[in-house]
Amino acid sequence: MNKPILILILGVVLLGMGLLLVQQYQEGRQPPMVAESSSGTPQEAPAQAAPPQMPSQPPQPAAAQQQMTPQQQQQLAQQQQMAQQQQLAQQQAAQQAAQQQAAQQAAQQQAAQQAAQQKAAQQAAQQQAAQQQAAQQQSAQQAAQQKAAQQQAQQQAAQQQAAQQQAAQQAAQQQAAQHKATQAGKQAATPTTAKLVVSTKDTGANVRLSADAPISYKTTLLSSPFRATIDLDGQWPMLKAPGVNKGNPVVTNVRMGNWRGGTQVVIDLKVKCKLTPVLSKNGTVLDLRIDP
Repeated sequence: MNKPILILILGVVLLGMGLLLVQQYQEGRQPPMVAESSSGTPQEAPAQAAPPQMPSQPPQPAAAQQQMTPQQQQQLAQQQQMAQQQQLAQQQAAQQAAQQQAAQQAAQQQAAQQAAQQKAAQQAAQQQAAQQQAAQQQSAQQAAQQKAAQQQAQQQAAQQQAAQQQAAQQAAQQQAAQHKATQAGKQAATPTTAKLVVSTKDTGANVRLSADAPISYKTTLLSSPFRATIDLDGQWPMLKAPGVNKGNPVVTNVRMGNWRGGTQVVIDLKVKCKLTPVLSKNGTVLDLRIDP
């Protein structure tokens, strides 16, 4: 039981005992009662001390109360009333103690519940913090992986670019080598003698180019004015422009010139014509048929 409650109960008990002692002391100082004898003379009655009444003592029977004097009866009633008051005070003190104990138990339970809730909240906060930390670590790992993937992609792109540059360089070198070989071949295949002749054939004309080496050429038909061209690879300094018969139905003139590092034969035409080139089997004779 709680210490303050024990002190309160002890105080109530001591107060009751003190009141009983005071009452007994007052009864001991009262004068003895005088009783009349059979002869009519008053006689001193023997002093009778009333027994002390305890708070829990039951009420005296009616015959005993009749033998008491009015003062003793009044004292007995006061003692009984005080005993009842003490008993009531004890009951109230016990009720207060029980209420205090119940309040303390309720406060302890509430404190325990609050502590449990706080502990649960702390655990939940710790779990949430752990989850957030795990999420941050996962995000950091993903970011690191993405960064590594980007770096790898950049390295691959750089390698691909370097490979493309290397391939372009190799292609340029191959092209340069091919061009060099082509130029060497052209120089080696350039004829030393050649002849150009323009003749009339039916309603058109025929332009024949003869050489002592295979002929590499390209023909083109142009307008404004109408003309045909024969582009020859390499330089043909020995080739001269031939004369054209005024009676030719389609050709008016033949001119020579240099064009893009090669030699070009320009054939001026009267009208728009159709070109039909025919190269001999050995490639040394080219016949260009011109028809309107």
